[in-house]
Formats: sequence, C-alpha cells, structure tokens
Amino acid sequence: MKVMAIAPYNGLKELMINLGEYEEFELQVEIGDLQEGVTLAKEALKKGIDVIISRGGTAELIQREVSIPVIEIEVSGYDMLRVLTLVKDYPGKTAIVGFSPISEGASTICEILDINMSSYKVREEEEIEPILIQLHQEGYMNIIGDAVTVKKAENLGLNGILLTSGKESVLKSFQYAKKVHQFIS
Repeated sequence: MKVMAIAPYNGLKELMINLGEYEEFELQVEIGDLQEGVTLAKEALKKGIDVIISRGGTAELIQREVSIPVIEIEVSGYDMLRVLTLVKDYPGKTAIVGFSPISEGASTICEILDINMSSYKVREEEEIEPILIQLHQEGYMNIIGDAVTVKKAENLGLNGILLTSGKESVLKSFQYAKKVHQFIS
C-alpha cells in the first residue's frame, strides 16, 4: 500500500515520518497547506498512491479533487486540551478560527470545561482574513487555529497559536488508512 501524507505544517510532517517508520506501508510525506496540498494530491494520484492522509481544510479540499480515499487526521480532544491549557493564562482575549473540524471541536471542549472563548468557523480560505481583521478591531490578541489561520493572524500582528495534531491522532489516521485500503482491495 502506498500512502501520501500531506501535512500543512512542518511539525506534523516530522511526526508522521517518525511514526510511519513503524508502519507496514510505503509512506511519502510532503508539506502543503490548502491549494498546495491539492496540487500534491493530484501529483500523487498520477504516481499510483492508494490513500492520502491530510488534516483540516487541506483534507477537505483534497477530498473534493481526487478519486482515491482521503483520510483526515482528526483534531482530537487531547489536541484541544493541549492548546487550551497552554493559552488559558495568556493575557488578552482569545478566539478560535478555523475550518469546521477545528472550530467545532474546540467549541465543544470549551463548553465542557466552561472556558469562555469565541469560535469562528470558515469554509474557504478567503473568509479567514476578514474575520481576523474584525477580531483585531474588537481587541482580540490571541488566535488559535490551523496553519493558514496562524500565518494570517501573525501577519496582522496577532498572536497565532497553532492547533497541532498529536501522536494519537496521527496513529489513528494510519490505522484508518489501512482499514480503508483493505476494504477497497
């Protein structure tokens, strides 16, 4: 089985390479966020890749464009807890901005833990910057999000906090990729 993993940020690429060493499939890992990821996925299709693994908005865009299975690395409760624990003592107002897997998961965790934090869901990359500009004008200082959100937040002078995927989430995506490939085969 040939797997192409498309990571939106370098830390995830490194984690996937390290964890992939112990897997029974051929793994190629590249960095590509959103449209860059779609381009990589289309190239992978031509090379005979069986399954693609990616995350968040990049995975959503790839699913629309390729005919092979795309496994999404979920943002787990552990991932949310890590970042929310990190930012709870940050000065200033904090908001979560991201594609639905990120914003919805974070909202749920905030409700459970009784953390007062605004959450904004985006469907397209073009929606991110106007939301960030509005939040900046409203006095927000910290923005939790995916790679593209963090980059745009920092360009606007906000503190961008990347919601990273941990070991548990990556291993789960590897296991699911194997199951999907076995089912299709």
